[in-house]
Amino acid sequence: MPLFGDIPIGVFITDENCVIVSSNSAPMSRKGVSKVDIEKSFVYNHNNRCIDASGSPLPSKNGPIIKAVKEKKSFSNMEIGYRIDENETLWFNLSVSCCGLPGLGVVAAYSEITAIKRIQNELEETWLRYKTLLSGLPDTVIVHRDGKILYSNARIRSFLGYKPYEITRKKISELLADEDPETMNILLSSDKGSGTRCEALFTGADGQKKSALVKSLNITFNDRPAKLLIIEDISKQKRMEQDIARVKQQLIENYSYNSFIGKSKPVANIIKLIPGIASIGCNVLILGESGTGKSMLARMLHESSARNNKPFIEVNCGAIPETLFEAEFFGYVKGAFTDAKLDSKGKFAAASGGTIFLDEISEIPLNLQVKLLKVIEEKRFEPLGSASSQKADVRIIAATNSNLKELVKAGRFREDLFYRLNVVNMKMPPLRQRREDIELLADFFIAQFNQLYFKNVTGITDEFRKFLYEYEFPGNIRELRNMVEHACIFCGDNYIDIADLSEEYRETPAKEYEKNLPSAKKETADSGEELSPGEKAVQDEKKNGIDWPGRLEKFEKELIVEALKKFGQNRAKVMKHLNMSRMTLWRKMKNYGLL
Repeated sequence: MPLFGDIPIGVFITDENCVIVSSNSAPMSRKGVSKVDIEKSFVYNHNNRCIDASGSPLPSKNGPIIKAVKEKKSFSNMEIGYRIDENETLWFNLSVSCCGLPGLGVVAAYSEITAIKRIQNELEETWLRYKTLLSGLPDTVIVHRDGKILYSNARIRSFLGYKPYEITRKKISELLADEDPETMNILLSSDKGSGTRCEALFTGADGQKKSALVKSLNITFNDRPAKLLIIEDISKQKRMEQDIARVKQQLIENYSYNSFIGKSKPVANIIKLIPGIASIGCNVLILGESGTGKSMLARMLHESSARNNKPFIEVNCGAIPETLFEAEFFGYVKGAFTDAKLDSKGKFAAASGGTIFLDEISEIPLNLQVKLLKVIEEKRFEPLGSASSQKADVRIIAATNSNLKELVKAGRFREDLFYRLNVVNMKMPPLRQRREDIELLADFFIAQFNQLYFKNVTGITDEFRKFLYEYEFPGNIRELRNMVEHACIFCGDNYIDIADLSEEYRETPAKEYEKNLPSAKKETADSGEELSPGEKAVQDEKKNGIDWPGRLEKFEKELIVEALKKFGQNRAKVMKHLNMSRMTLWRKMKNYGLL
């Protein structure tokens, strides 16, 4: 998990079925305790070790994380205990944020607060004990009366940059960046019950803002009532939440029709249609070859519609076994079949209020086509094993690379379903029909992979450009992306060339494309290939009746080695010196073992 790898708090992500799909590597402070087991317990409490703040076990079937996934609701700062044995419990502060992304459930972040809980349980004793214990707390502690600070532990220096004696001269209000009335009431008023928590924004000695979670406790200090504030720095957690929000916003922007990459006429025609079709809300059938961007167009229609704040659920119909289609689409109730231990929402329920994208619609079996047709017509569906129906408030966008009309004629696709889906159809053009967009797409992918792989590729060579324009791209945009990714990884300088492609592109089309390049105007052999200096010398000798084929490789290798030494392995200068294209030089160096 690169995004959260360096954060010292636990972070994990679940899918829409509450299965943990990713977790960072934050260390556990308690040796011998499994981080994986703790996170699973947070979700399912399968071992009955997790308890809430009152000491009651968390429910195993409908715990807080499962409810958050089902109801798509976030929560923050929940205290959860993990019982190691009868005498020891680890305590954690858990926050959960709904992803809102296809296939994902929630992002959960937690930090251990065992030390704080232990101290809190002992804070009802004398002030001397308070002072001894508070000085060892991992978080900042402030004691005040009526807003005037009476005491602070040494942690205040690392949190806000003040020394303890400096802080005692200040008021609580001087430390707060935002004097929110509700926050001030919690921090100052003795009417608020002991243990009340809130978030607050503090200003450090250097003027920097820091977010904190503050727990307010009523105590007695020097025989008079006072307030103890335990302040946990959550600035890193807040930055993580901002990162998540930024990523979610970036995803939305990436799928805006305004960011559709292309200037060709076919693309312009599609962009022109998106706003109108998105606003109508009717069913849409997207046609096009594999890899042309049908899924991206479907998401653009969703993000441009009034349903964009609701789920977008993508279903690859070709990846679902026939026996599981109905359960996947409509869900099931407990006991519907042998392994149905719990109720499960299907894709249509998950997409409620939003859009369901049925990719490879032609792969749906005929018996389910009837049920899908019923959902479209009646706007309702029945979960497997249920006697009651549910409302299907979804927009259906379907896609296929097959000829549905031919499938209808062959009896493999229902004609009535075809017409119900084909209210509006949009066709994604293959890449070979929009060649003027190829370089734009390549530049876009280069920028992506520069960031992903920390590269500094600034463009492509003329040879590679010609290759792109002449290649047919049977795999369309998906193939172009894969091609550019490989080239970026293996590119040794700032410009991608044919030599950076994978072997399948280098070996087969290399000769075919090289002979059509501008450099082909140089002297060539009978085969049409460009001649290197060594080859040219042998050709001259052949014309004079002398044939020394045995000397060719040795002579040519010596030329290349000498040039590499002369120009300090700078291949660009070697290419110019030997009058070779980059592809030819690369091939010669490979043949002679110079790479």
